[in-house]
Amino acid sequence: MSSGISRYTARYLRGDLSAEDTAALRKAHDGLDPAVAGDPLRAEQLHAAVEEQLSDGPVVFVELAARGEIGDRLSAHLRGRENARVLGLRPGAADTDTAVLELLGRLYEEGVHVDWPALRAAPSAGRVPLPGHPFTGVRCWARPLGEVLSFDEAVPRSGVPAAAPAPASAPLQTPAPPAVAEEAAPAPGGQRTEEPRSVLDWLRGTLVDLLHADEVPADADYFSMGGNSVIALQLVERVRVRYGVRLKMADIYAHPVVSSLAEAIHGRAPRTSAPQPPGATGARPAPAALEGPGTELPPIVPGREPALSYGQERMWFHHQLDPATTLYNLPGAARYRGPLDVDTFRLAWEDLARRHEALRSNLVEDDGRPGLVIRPDMGDFFTYLDVSGEDDPEAAAGPVITSAKRWVFDVAEDSLVRVTVVRIGEDDHIVCSCMHHAVNDGWAPQIQMQELLEFYTARLENRAPDIEPLPVQYADYARWQRELMADGRLDGELAYWRERLSDPPVLELPTDRPRADRMDFAGATHWFSVPGTLVQRLREVGGGETATLFMVVLAAFNVLLARWSGQRDIVVGTPTLGRNRPELWKLLGFFNNTVALRSNLSGEPTFRDLLRQVRGVVLGALDNQEVPFDKVVREVAADRDPSRSPLFDVMYVHQTLPPAADFGDIAVTPAWDPESGRHFPGLPPGTSKYDLSMVVGELADRDGLVVMMEYATQLFDADTISTMSEAFVELLHAVADDQDVRCGELPCGLPPRETQAYWTRTLTGLTECAPPTDRARPAVGTGAIASCGSRIPDDLARAVSRSGARESVLAAVAALLARHAQADEAVIGLTGTPRPLPAARTGAERPAGILPLRLDLAGDPSFEELADRVRRTISGAEQHQEVSFDDIVRAAGLPEEPGRAPLFDVAYTYRALSAEPGSPPGGIEPDLSWSVAEGPGPGELAVSLDYRTELLDPSSARALVDDLLLLLRAVSGSPGVPLSSLWPLRTSSGDTLTKPAGERAAHTA
Repeated sequence: MSSGISRYTARYLRGDLSAEDTAALRKAHDGLDPAVAGDPLRAEQLHAAVEEQLSDGPVVFVELAARGEIGDRLSAHLRGRENARVLGLRPGAADTDTAVLELLGRLYEEGVHVDWPALRAAPSAGRVPLPGHPFTGVRCWARPLGEVLSFDEAVPRSGVPAAAPAPASAPLQTPAPPAVAEEAAPAPGGQRTEEPRSVLDWLRGTLVDLLHADEVPADADYFSMGGNSVIALQLVERVRVRYGVRLKMADIYAHPVVSSLAEAIHGRAPRTSAPQPPGATGARPAPAALEGPGTELPPIVPGREPALSYGQERMWFHHQLDPATTLYNLPGAARYRGPLDVDTFRLAWEDLARRHEALRSNLVEDDGRPGLVIRPDMGDFFTYLDVSGEDDPEAAAGPVITSAKRWVFDVAEDSLVRVTVVRIGEDDHIVCSCMHHAVNDGWAPQIQMQELLEFYTARLENRAPDIEPLPVQYADYARWQRELMADGRLDGELAYWRERLSDPPVLELPTDRPRADRMDFAGATHWFSVPGTLVQRLREVGGGETATLFMVVLAAFNVLLARWSGQRDIVVGTPTLGRNRPELWKLLGFFNNTVALRSNLSGEPTFRDLLRQVRGVVLGALDNQEVPFDKVVREVAADRDPSRSPLFDVMYVHQTLPPAADFGDIAVTPAWDPESGRHFPGLPPGTSKYDLSMVVGELADRDGLVVMMEYATQLFDADTISTMSEAFVELLHAVADDQDVRCGELPCGLPPRETQAYWTRTLTGLTECAPPTDRARPAVGTGAIASCGSRIPDDLARAVSRSGARESVLAAVAALLARHAQADEAVIGLTGTPRPLPAARTGAERPAGILPLRLDLAGDPSFEELADRVRRTISGAEQHQEVSFDDIVRAAGLPEEPGRAPLFDVAYTYRALSAEPGSPPGGIEPDLSWSVAEGPGPGELAVSLDYRTELLDPSSARALVDDLLLLLRAVSGSPGVPLSSLWPLRTSSGDTLTKPAGERAAHTA
């Protein structure tokens, strides 16, 4: 409520004050125009308005003026009324802002809750949190008057300060903890402060900021817009600060649509008076709503006692073992085209180091233990060289930059930051910064370049840098990390990893050389790219399963490793951001942690199944990423093998590479690496920490991916890694084409030597499993073949088809064969027409031929288990069919027998109804050739048997077909019972068949 000259104040605040208004105010100031004060205030109207307000209950009237006309009249009118108070600005205050703050303090003392959302005009008003005080759910703040109140529109009735009588004095009480984990004490009336629409609007605005998007619709998908786990961590923290809700990573994946996530946040928000706005966290953020006892981590606070982080301690130990190592160098080189003031550039680096203690750190020995020393400055860290006068300046700069990248740090004495500037021409420089990993990580360059530019620009402009103070330093984080472990706050996470990584597998990739007794960490790199069109399709694959591109590529990488190793239990390491606290987002240092992601490809999952599994694995790891990797290693891999890294031998790194950013007026582009011809920042050249590391870079200004395979030269040749890389791209194409293909059927591009080695391993030590015959095998056969067959009844055919006709019938054939031969294994030749490579882009077909299947029936399996063994055996064989059948026979090392097919006596074909049974190369038919034909309609299934008439009578062949149908009928009703419980069948042909005349001896290849 205002009158008179206040209307000119409102016009001024709106920016609508005209020249005529200014002239009128000047006249009023000089006493020449009393009309400026406006019409006299009519007391009866004021009194009527006041009584209307009081009819709803007690009211505190606030006047933002010192003894204004309205306030004086109200005070006189309300004198003696217990249900009304009038508060105004204190006369004589130093300034208006001070007076407003004092007034807000009086409101706080009176216990008055102001409905600030109704009074503010901006989307969010900044608030300054008071120091900790034992009140429940009430925050107080103040901003300049023009930012708190809007004078350009009427204040709605709901915006009037809430009615409240002056409370009686009472002792302060500390509120009890909330009974429900995610609920705080309710506000008066038990109503939430913000409606769901307000939460949605806030969330959309926040995502615009985090995703650098122009607009975020309510129905947009977080992941489709480019959201990932790194951005999700920041979103989780902003939600915690704003609404007191501690989301988990899984919550964002469970609610990827923006509107759905907003509803989830609103539904879990505490019933408090007002949400906390962004930007009001200060150095010590308020704790989030707890999800359970002991789950909330304390804030990081400044301290004096320096401490090493666990990661720094690990690096110190490595340097004691190998002082000349460059394994932890993080080099980066860039071309600066523009007027670079080299002296100012050096001073800007010194300013950066004064701000970040980590850049002035040294790792020292203190009584045999690692310790931390903070230097007063970086010392001798800067090198400048001018080669612009050389015939080829760029070539001359190459060895200088290479030497800078390979600098051997003395971690106790050297500055752990080195900057080399090489002038190659007028306003043309190459800048190489090489930092030790103990003071830097993969996220730090984004902070480093932004702040370095500000320090540089501030010095050029002779002004103070515009950078907010840091709440903590890296040593505070290191001490906090150690306190968490000592206090047992991370015991739950440690228990998670102890269970998750119990009995970790050892990955055995096919190598070009035997593994040495000790790793030498020498390495090389191979580069390839993934086209943008394929990347977009992979994003769509992930979008269908609420998975990020990181997860899709990781799932495909797991398939590649499983196929090349022949193993199904795969563990891959990956680094995490490690900056899960807002205190750390602007801090330089080594925060990366490592987590081990364990996936299992048992049971022949489809790629879609595997992707869902990988998604869960990643989310579980992110929710338990705070415990240091070194502690996990000590828990689950205490016995160290110096020839391997602990827990895993393969690392997967997925980075989003920012676009080239200018340095003020200086254009900055990546410098071309003279050794590899490629550029990937932060990777020490000529080294490899693991057997294999796949580093994937998403380019912010391009659609495709750039991928680098870093490999141990102790183990692999360049050709092998090139083959693996080509196979991986082919596999990604296949995944984009069809996510429902089984992982075992995806193309994998194994090297020929590994395929040959597979057959040698598989066929070593074959035992006799000859089929039943009526007569002994003659020395010279006639080759005469006869056939018999039967259509499988419709009901049985449907049951068999549902479980997979190809594998089910083959399992039944193997069971019959092993039963008659009294053997624990059966060798059957899988024949067939050429089949398309699953999900292949080119329509290429696998070559026609025959694959020997060594089927294991040991342990009296159930039919269900046997069918699964058959499925896995087929998958393994089909992965290794890039060699000829003759090569497979040679791999087995078995002698030839006249008149007998090599390797097996029984063949099996799964075919279309119009196809003919396959036959092995060499023109020698097996003793028995089973064939299954499945039609396009349900229940269209037929089985036939081709047999050598010189060995088997027609009645015996017919009995075998009948036995097969009887067995299929029996297992369709009891697939989980042991096979031994099914014998004898109701009608058995076993008594009519003779034992084989000869025994095939076991051979060792």
